[in-house]
Amino acid sequence: MAGGRSSLDSITSVTKGAAGSGPPVQTSYGIGFNFVGNATFTSRFTVDNASFAFIGNYEFFVNNYSRAVSVNTPFTRPAVMPAGNLTVQNFLDVEAIWPDGFTPVTGSRIIIQDNGVDIWNRTAPTGNQQWILVTDRVYIGSNTATDNVTKARVTYSSYAFGNSPRSVDMSTSHTETFTMVDLAPPTSAASALPTYENSTSFFVYYTASDGFGTGLGNITLWYRQGESVVWIQFATQAGASSGQFAFVATSNGHYEFATTADDLAGNKQPGPAANNTWTLIDTLTPGSHVNLLTQYKNSMSFPVTWAPDTGVTDIVTYTVQYNAGSGWVNWLAGTTATSGTFTATAEGIYSFRSIATDRAGNREVAPSGNDTWTIVDTTRPIVTSFSPTVTNATSSPIIQITFSKSMDRKSVEGAFSVSGGVNGTFQWSSDSRSVTFLASGALQAGTTYTVVLGTTATDLAGNQMLDPLTYHFSTAAAPPAGLALSSFWWLIPILAAVVGTALFLVMRRRTAAAPKPAVPTPAAKTKEAIIEDVFLLNHRDGILIKHETRRLRPNVDTDILTGMLTAVQQFVKDALRGDDYADLNEMTVGHMHILIGRGKWLVLAARIEGDGSEPWTVQIERCIKDMEDHHWDQLEDWDGDMTLARVLGPYIKKLIDGGYAQ
Repeated sequence: MAGGRSSLDSITSVTKGAAGSGPPVQTSYGIGFNFVGNATFTSRFTVDNASFAFIGNYEFFVNNYSRAVSVNTPFTRPAVMPAGNLTVQNFLDVEAIWPDGFTPVTGSRIIIQDNGVDIWNRTAPTGNQQWILVTDRVYIGSNTATDNVTKARVTYSSYAFGNSPRSVDMSTSHTETFTMVDLAPPTSAASALPTYENSTSFFVYYTASDGFGTGLGNITLWYRQGESVVWIQFATQAGASSGQFAFVATSNGHYEFATTADDLAGNKQPGPAANNTWTLIDTLTPGSHVNLLTQYKNSMSFPVTWAPDTGVTDIVTYTVQYNAGSGWVNWLAGTTATSGTFTATAEGIYSFRSIATDRAGNREVAPSGNDTWTIVDTTRPIVTSFSPTVTNATSSPIIQITFSKSMDRKSVEGAFSVSGGVNGTFQWSSDSRSVTFLASGALQAGTTYTVVLGTTATDLAGNQMLDPLTYHFSTAAAPPAGLALSSFWWLIPILAAVVGTALFLVMRRRTAAAPKPAVPTPAAKTKEAIIEDVFLLNHRDGILIKHETRRLRPNVDTDILTGMLTAVQQFVKDALRGDDYADLNEMTVGHMHILIGRGKWLVLAARIEGDGSEPWTVQIERCIKDMEDHHWDQLEDWDGDMTLARVLGPYIKKLIDGGYAQ
């Protein structure tokens, strides 16, 4: 035939037949394909993807005037006549891959040359080009082949490929692989850290990649501290696509981090020029406090404020706690506020403290005690007792008012008044629950006085009195005319009280070394000394605890006793500055002879009438010791509670009756 094509044929078991007849004798051959033409036409035939097996002589017999092409059809014994031509072609597959050895370089360009002439020059979208038909050799009028020189190369951007270009042996259909040369360094970076770290030991995480390179080698962590521009190598370890370093800082402060990597081809990532991440290491616990509260609050709800300690600037939240006597309780947990209104559930003492947390998560160690405290007191005070309220009272009465609770002294004194513009001085019990008003002069005889205490009087918490106090008393009528001047001897102590006990005080300290003067023999019968009045006072401030008298009419001569009390109290204050606390003292005020005894908590002043007062000094000592031995617990912490007067009254009466004489 003049032309033809055979594809995917299999030719097997071809043997030669008998020799042909006629001169000359025709040789017989076992042939797979026999191509023949003549001077009139040229036979052209292509065999594509055929296979031969057990061929007797020639797979291809290319006779004169014939041209055959073998495509991807392996053979070993061709016969090509002088006017015949056999061309052998095979398929070439070319794949371009990255340095990792398996990832195609998509978009790479493939160029194939035969004897210096491009036969293929195209971009491979997938990085792999198949079925490129390439001529391997030609048989031209001879059984000896002429080799066709085939070269292949691959390009991609500026990257280079190993052994490209290269000569390719196309004796068979096959694949040529071009692997890119790994010249690109890997990349790596430290992962983002939190703004704050509250420990000097923490993990720095990283990610790394060699792209389509030969693979990661090692990862190095770098850091620099504070304002330093010098990077310090911390550690190097085998690389992975992600990992971590256990970083340990030397101190608190600002730290920057970066990583570098190298790959198996020896490419190295440049050293760090800037940080990948940073953090502030802060291991210091913050400090805070609840601001001072006033000692008292007279409302169940009141404002409370808190703040950082001096120099602390990074607090983000506070936990504010209170303690009402049953342990600490969270009032506000994790608040960003610095003030709030606290509402108490009951009256009592409330303590407060704050616990701060800073930006790094450091939590303040709770203080063992409180930052501040206050007493919630909303109960309004009342008057529990007052005196005198009698008719025909002395012209120099001792006005005493007792309250249900401790009072603000200044407010009480400002709210107190006695009709007639009476002035005087105030004396308070140590607990501020009882006040005594001592008029600075004698009141008008036969006059009714009104005592007023307004509601502006407040307790220590500022609670005003629930109700005002108003009551009356009257003084006794003036004595009849013609009384002897000696009837007014009591004016001497009154005058002494007015001028601040400016009268001459005669104090005689008794000591064992001082001899007693001889007592002259009386010319007449003397009156035996007795105790007429006893004043029992608190030794710390001279507050009167108890007054007892022998007389049947206690209101008689109260003016004398008022002056005596004023003088004694002043004397006690002066005497307490001395260093001999337990001695007995004597004093004379006008015609009054007074013995004063002092114990640890008590001062006892006794007015003596008659001669021979010495025996009473021992009895006074015994009385004081008796009271302090039996009631030391009440005396030691006495808060002004006047029930103590009832407790100690029997001891005073026993003294007056001479019960402590042996």
